[in-house]
Amino acid sequence: MLSTTSRVTYRFSTKPKASALAGVYSVHLRPTGLNLVNRAKAGSTTKVAINLLRTAANPDAKRGTDPKLSRMTAQMSPDSGQTWRTVPVQKIGGTWYATVTNPSTSAVALKVRATVAGGAYTEVTVFRAYGIG
Repeated sequence: MLSTTSRVTYRFSTKPKASALAGVYSVHLRPTGLNLVNRAKAGSTTKVAINLLRTAANPDAKRGTDPKLSRMTAQMSPDSGQTWRTVPVQKIGGTWYATVTNPSTSAVALKVRATVAGGAYTEVTVFRAYGIG
């Protein structure tokens, strides 16, 4: 069994009683190259696709322009979030990728923060995002 815990933080400014779509993105993580039971080999490298979405559940909310991404950071933890290591992130085509060097432990936790102009951000943490072995 893999992820049983995840956390999402949205930090942004808004006007009280305004009906507008928040000026941040929803961040989705997709590890690539895993086997059929969502595991990677110890010591191998896993590319994690990072997709940014901005959709409205309320059709009356004003969408406005999409915010400009100013910074993308990613971290991995080999010990259930006790310690975190920064991993490289790069944009290839229209998709961001974090490159994770896999440890020899049983699972990898992932944390990604997408910061937009003005300082608003979304941070996603997935514990036991994928297994090792």
